[in-house]
Amino acid sequence: MDLDYELEFDEGGINKSYINDVPAIDFSKRINYLLVKDMALTVVVKLLGKSIGFKTLQNRISNLWRPSKPFHLIDIDNGYYLVKFQNKKDYGNMLSQGLWIIFGQ
Repeated sequence: MDLDYELEFDEGGINKSYINDVPAIDFSKRINYLLVKDMALTVVVKLLGKSIGFKTLQNRISNLWRPSKPFHLIDIDNGYYLVKFQNKKDYGNMLSQGLWIIFGQ
């Protein structure tokens, strides 16, 4: 999984505006497609209760979900993580086999 790429924005790819005095961002169809495509096999994980170290969480998730290909875990702060899978089968298995409990939480 190559996560080290640059997303190039064409002129007009991003339009900033205000809707009822609230800032808004509109993406071109191309940019929107790239963003949605990149997130298609991604799930947001929220830890409830006590904190778990990054490596411990990564190992526990790997043991619970047993993906056929490595996944990418991204810490996005405040107990939230993104888990990006490399294939649809692993993603589907994770969704269909939950409720996931880690260390009693």
